[in-house]
Amino acid sequence: MAAKRFVFVVMLLALAGCAGLTEIQNGLSQFDQGAHSVSTAQMGFFHQVQVADCNNQFYGNAYDFATGKGDKLNLAANCSPTLLTTKQIETRQKLMDSLTLYADKLQALGTNDDNKTLDTNSQDLAKNLNSFAKDKSVSKIGLKVADGVEAAIVAIAEMALDQRRYADIKKAASAMQPHILKITESLKQENTVFAEGLGSKVDQIQIQLRSALLASRTSQKERSFLDVLAAREIVRSTNPLGASPISAPSDSDDPKLDPRNVAKQMNASLDALANANDALATAGTGGFIAAVSDLVARGKHANDLFTSLNK
Repeated sequence: MAAKRFVFVVMLLALAGCAGLTEIQNGLSQFDQGAHSVSTAQMGFFHQVQVADCNNQFYGNAYDFATGKGDKLNLAANCSPTLLTTKQIETRQKLMDSLTLYADKLQALGTNDDNKTLDTNSQDLAKNLNSFAKDKSVSKIGLKVADGVEAAIVAIAEMALDQRRYADIKKAASAMQPHILKITESLKQENTVFAEGLGSKVDQIQIQLRSALLASRTSQKERSFLDVLAAREIVRSTNPLGASPISAPSDSDDPKLDPRNVAKQMNASLDALANANDALATAGTGGFIAAVSDLVARGKHANDLFTSLNK
């Protein structure tokens, strides 16, 4: 009888262990999903910053032409971005690639398979990121705290390629947390700086538009109504990160967004990613699952925002 009771207890413990493992595996899958969502949204933010910068340049030049402050106006000219060049965006994609690669590796570590290696494409990505960071490519485009970021990318890339040292998931998360924080903190700083720069440009073009509309009202009277509508579309064009629909109620989600608010939301999603990894390293299963749920929700919210902007 005692032997049967012992076997039964062992079976219960085994089942409980499997249940916990399944929860962690599901959590790692969601962590991977959340990391990829944050990456997509972050790159969407960078691209929108560039688009808004170019639109602001055009309308600023057009205003100078209209007011006689400048005689050159090339309607078909290509933009030379001042906030983010295409090359700089490509470099920042590497930072996001390192975060998603890390999430992919964690998911691989959580599988029941004996082989914890990433697929060939992911391994190639890790090697490319390693070479990219060791070449000081981040420093070349002026990213703040570049030295720490480059070291973080190297650490994550080498962790992704490692077959022995990072077999334990919690230890891997703990070892990588300082590097995750280094990358997310640098991205947050940049988001804030870009949002301030873009917000300043938006404020300036609105001053110019109000001046033009006052002159139009004086000379065109009621016909200036059409100029007001055109001005509204210009604002939406120069501020794709923030011009809400005219019909949006004041208590709706994200009313009257501006670049600074969008940056805050992006930063919150980056914080959620770092927090989820910290929970994996230090908290129990329940704490990790809760943190991952927050990450997934914030990643989805950020993606929904940029999806609506592109409609």
